[in-house]
Amino acid sequence: MVRLLPRSFDTPLPIDAVLDELSDTLAKTNAAVLVAPPGAGKTTRVPLALLDAPWASGKKIIVLEPRRIAARASAERMAKTLGERAGETVGYRVRFGSKVSRATRIEVVTEGIFSRQILDDPELSDVAAVLFDEFHERSLDADLGLALARDAQTGLREDLRILVMSATLDGARVARLLGEAPVVASEGRAFPVETRYLGRKPDMPLERQMADAIASALRADPGSVLAFLPGAAEIRRTEGFLKERIHDAGIEIVPLFGALDAAVQDRAIAPAPKGSRKVVLATGIDGSGRWEIPDFISRAIPPDRFAHTVQDIDFGRLAGRRIGVLGAGASAFDNAATALEAGALSVDLCLRRRDIPRINPYRWMESAGFLGHCAEMPDLMRWRFMRHIFELNQPPPQDTFWRCRKRANFAYHTGCPWTSVEMQGDEIVVGTPLGDMRFHFLIVGTGFAIDLRLRPELAAIADKIAIWADRFIPPAGEESALLSSYPYLGDAFQFTERVAGTTPYLANIHNFTFGATPSMGLSGASISGMKYGVRRLVAGLARDLYLGDTQRHLASLLAYDTPELVSTEREDAPTPDATPAPAA
Repeated sequence: MVRLLPRSFDTPLPIDAVLDELSDTLAKTNAAVLVAPPGAGKTTRVPLALLDAPWASGKKIIVLEPRRIAARASAERMAKTLGERAGETVGYRVRFGSKVSRATRIEVVTEGIFSRQILDDPELSDVAAVLFDEFHERSLDADLGLALARDAQTGLREDLRILVMSATLDGARVARLLGEAPVVASEGRAFPVETRYLGRKPDMPLERQMADAIASALRADPGSVLAFLPGAAEIRRTEGFLKERIHDAGIEIVPLFGALDAAVQDRAIAPAPKGSRKVVLATGIDGSGRWEIPDFISRAIPPDRFAHTVQDIDFGRLAGRRIGVLGAGASAFDNAATALEAGALSVDLCLRRRDIPRINPYRWMESAGFLGHCAEMPDLMRWRFMRHIFELNQPPPQDTFWRCRKRANFAYHTGCPWTSVEMQGDEIVVGTPLGDMRFHFLIVGTGFAIDLRLRPELAAIADKIAIWADRFIPPAGEESALLSSYPYLGDAFQFTERVAGTTPYLANIHNFTFGATPSMGLSGASISGMKYGVRRLVAGLARDLYLGDTQRHLASLLAYDTPELVSTEREDAPTPDATPAPAA
């Protein structure tokens, strides 16, 4: 029986628009880069669309995923699309479990598995293409896998196809690594997002506050809930609090983290049964300061006439109104787009810079070398790296920019900082170098301030904590007031003393927030840096805890008297109480 692969799918997704272009590209060249926003459908559509290509005939397509749960889930989804079970045309190989057969043509594997596969078979003799999915997450295994695949392609297999796929990747940069490979871009699709800011109660444990917030969301809205928490321990505690207060049989509470059994992970990502709801507790900036609104705005107009981008904004109330947005980052553009989609009369976005940022230095920072070793650089080098990165700032995502730019009632103004704000009747008059602008509501995307004195848990000791200004004097012309305000941390994210010897307890407080960035690189506030930062943090904690108890460990050694040699007789010698055998 000949089965035709689905080149059209039951549920349309944005990626469908570029599948033919991608197929044509890989028919002409052996490498390409696909940039597609989250939700475009690249993971489960592209491998199926390429499977019937002539160059793939009789061979496999390997798809690399950074996590086991993603590998299993994507394989199951593709198999379902074909009306099959995983292990037939589409299978997967992950640590502690695989589903493949002789009929398998698409294998979804984790990055570590692929590294072993190519080391065992450097030619990848039965493979037509290697697809690197979610490559923006960057890891040593992914980088090694791409290097080995590229080496095989250039030295042994010119017919081997390599496709790098990502949601946020700098496509041109990776394309250069692949010999100026063509870049195919897919537009995504956006959904309205409503933000409700609940605040934080410093005297209540995080897990109880999360349980309260989740219970409130379940009461207020239909549908399921995905809640992000710092780690497995917090997930388990929040799960316990929720089970104490939620007794509805139609609500299932399921944890999700890497150490769980595959069956439990699969249960967490499976759709909730009809008529029921699901709460998923999973792992996920302002921990060294606070979100900042300039005083000349907050003191000049009523609080109901402005909001920071992180706050809960009733966008429906902005319909038919003129909106001013300050800032050019992702959150500023996202709020601008949401206001436009909610029916705002006009939206004017203003930024101080002469041009909208276009280069995202954080993509560069995601290299394995920088993530793993930034913290070990001398102060001068860390300063120079971070000063350049902070000066570049991050651009808005391309899809978010297009959401705004396609509307005639949107405008952005470069070289246009706000210099004054005042109320005149019902209008807000904003002074700028380009002249006065009049709005009904202001949205402020000015980021956050790094100042430990603003944190209630640190305010009492903030003046004892060293910041970069206390430890480092930059060369002339390389000053940065912003960088100087960040905490100067030790090798495991611990605070250091402003005055040596006066507050040794600071070494027991570790700052795993965005405030650690100049000292440690991307870490506690970045998914890409989390695996490196957590490893460094845990190693430092374990070291300090052990060294803090060295006297107790020495006492334990001196008292240690458990014998390992329990006999000095020959191994075949009779035991002392053995009865001699009778004479013959």
